[in-house]
Amino acid sequence: VSTVIPYHNEPKADKRATTRKGTSTLKGTIIISHQNKTLVSTMKFVSGLLVALAASANAFSVNTPSAVRPATSLKASTDTWDLANIGRSVRIEGMSREHWEFPDPNQEIVQVGIDSNGRPIEALIELWIGPDWTPMKVKAYTEDGMMRPVQTLIGTRNKVAAIDINNTGPGDFPLNAAACYAKPSLTAQRQDLLTSNQGRYIEGGAIHSVNFDASVDQIQVLLYTDTRQ
Repeated sequence: VSTVIPYHNEPKADKRATTRKGTSTLKGTIIISHQNKTLVSTMKFVSGLLVALAASANAFSVNTPSAVRPATSLKASTDTWDLANIGRSVRIEGMSREHWEFPDPNQEIVQVGIDSNGRPIEALIELWIGPDWTPMKVKAYTEDGMMRPVQTLIGTRNKVAAIDINNTGPGDFPLNAAACYAKPSLTAQRQDLLTSNQGRYIEGGAIHSVNFDASVDQIQVLLYTDTRQ
């Protein structure tokens, strides 16, 4: 899963965007690629999130390309991640959910975007994929859904799949969400991050923190496992 997290450096803003999941005994790898003007002063990534980013038989894993590509640019991501350009955008009230289906086995990566009118976002993203249809889950939280929306790419293993987005926040904190098969310009980003950067191996239950300069606006994060949940 490749994730783009915008960040705007304002003096009084909460300089943290966090993605959370319960701890796990599994192992995984995290790659963080940052470019000039790319994210947050401090981010903590819980290794349990690696579980949510892999489906029952390698749903979120990636095949390593033979050729090394240059680092992925984030300059063109603004319009690409606009909910209106992603697809069907819906408003999800607090404590409710919305459902998207992805039946095309010829496509493998789904683009998911979530934002708000500036209020906090607390969401649970579920990937439902056969044959047992056991959902893999990602918990995401951001203090300001307009300044720091949730943006991610999710692999479906070229299977028939469905994605549910749950607003787990209170009723007065609605969010806006959209999901569709990713455009070709986005599908290459996952491979670019994997081949252009050195990964960090994270044991189950461990926490890896990365500091960024105050001039950073965005980062990209790639999480994957060795075919395990």
